[in-house]
Amino acid sequence: MTRFFVRGEPPSDLRKPFLAAIRLRAFQPLDPDGEANEASGWCVMDRPFDLDFEPDKVFEDRFLLLGFRIDRFRVPPAMVRAQMADEEARALHRTGKNRLSRNERLEIRDKIVRRLRRKLAPSTRAIDVVWDLDGGTVLFFSHSKRVLADFCALFERTFRLALDEDSPYRAALRANLPRALLRELDHVEPMALRRTASSKAKRLAASAAPPANGSSRATLGASDTSRRTTPMASDANGSQRATSTASDANGSRRAAPSANDAEDDPLRRIETTRFLGSEFLLWIWLRGELSTASIRLDGDTELDVWLDRQLTLESPIDKNERVTVRGMAPADAEEAREAVRAGKLPVVARIVLRNVERDFVAGL
Repeated sequence: MTRFFVRGEPPSDLRKPFLAAIRLRAFQPLDPDGEANEASGWCVMDRPFDLDFEPDKVFEDRFLLLGFRIDRFRVPPAMVRAQMADEEARALHRTGKNRLSRNERLEIRDKIVRRLRRKLAPSTRAIDVVWDLDGGTVLFFSHSKRVLADFCALFERTFRLALDEDSPYRAALRANLPRALLRELDHVEPMALRRTASSKAKRLAASAAPPANGSSRATLGASDTSRRTTPMASDANGSQRATSTASDANGSRRAAPSANDAEDDPLRRIETTRFLGSEFLLWIWLRGELSTASIRLDGDTELDVWLDRQLTLESPIDKNERVTVRGMAPADAEEAREAVRAGKLPVVARIVLRNVERDFVAGL
């Protein structure tokens, strides 16, 4: 749930103008032959398909109750790819070409998507909206950044009032603090209260980097009797350089690892770049959702890339929290999407790369 504060005051006699504004911004169904893949608008709370707004359905005591409905066409990429191969083969036979251009392939893909839209119903989602007209607060039962942005835009267009999302900063502004403390709020910076995989990688990278003054650090022993010494050693040119050593509990000395040794350590390098694998898989997934264009490599080579057969997602905090989705299009499964919303990242996937001549399959 996300709480907003309404900026401004609603009119005193608000029922009639608000009902008229809600009906004007009511949800409009998607057109399968249109360009839009998504549509949003108002509906009756708990009734996504009820667009008949009556006062008793919208107003309850001092509350205004609505539903924010979102419809989205979700054409499975696997179905598009399966039909693309047949359509491209027919187009090559009809034109006598050895290869279709990128624009021709995009036209074929668009035609297939429109055809599948007529057969598939869009996915429907409705989110509850509760507006306390006296308290000036709005409760919206979602945390998605994209959905929040669409909701705020529709709310402002409908009611001509702006929304401010609740936060510690907003709470401080409403607390009637002295001016001196309010000025200090301008210097407050956000801070993460939990460690993530990326922050761990940054700390490891920082520990592997050489110190700012260029000197090496001595490793201190666990015993209280350990002490640091810095003898002078001669290099091949006869010049002297300082090497840091440390005495451990047994009195033996060992040299501290240099910065170059730390950088060349393969285990440390793996740990500091481990997060790139999950981000790469997530990028492939997201690109397939946002774009139908092929990936162009050096020269004229074009590849279609997608996740296939199996997808495993894991929590970066608890490695035991894992979700594995199997099927023709695992990235389209609702279970996989819910795992991403919960903060899990893809760690194992089967990737298919297709060009004009053949398919390549890789497991990551």
